[in-house]
Amino acid sequence: MRSSSRLVVACLALLLAGCSQFVVNSRHDPQADFGALHTFGWLPRDEADPADQMTPNENFDRRIRADIEQDLRGKGFAPAGSAAPDFLLNYRVSSTPVSAVQGDPSFGGWGGWWMMTPGWEAQFSDDYDEGALYIAVLDPDRQRMFWLGVAEARLLPSMSFDRTLERIDAAVAAILKSFPPR
Repeated sequence: MRSSSRLVVACLALLLAGCSQFVVNSRHDPQADFGALHTFGWLPRDEADPADQMTPNENFDRRIRADIEQDLRGKGFAPAGSAAPDFLLNYRVSSTPVSAVQGDPSFGGWGGWWMMTPGWEAQFSDDYDEGALYIAVLDPDRQRMFWLGVAEARLLPSMSFDRTLERIDAAVAAILKSFPPR
């Protein structure tokens, strides 16, 4: 019985670790009527900010769009086609260099490895890039944003192409989990 309890705890820890690969937040206009939304379209690229809807790889752009559309269809929204959409979609990918100090300044020691005494700080600097995927929902008439979701995570440049696509899938799903707001 004890080993099965340990297995359950280990599986739960793995699930939570998988869910926590992103820091996800969203905001919305409390005055917006999300119940009136049924159809969507993409903000035309020529109307978007130059940094919007741009990725370092066109396959990433296709994947982000496909993931967003698939998620929205699963929630009952439909592409507007040639009709006027109830809301427009836009996205942005960004990268920011981060320098963080890690470690415990109270842990350390002088002398040999066997003797731990105060004086040496077990700290190190960790420099990396943090990426963010923003998904915005806009009013098609005024192009005013009324919902914004973001997933932020450490970028892993050594990650395989397939693993990167899996991470895009997970980020889009994590962001759109809160759309529409309830």
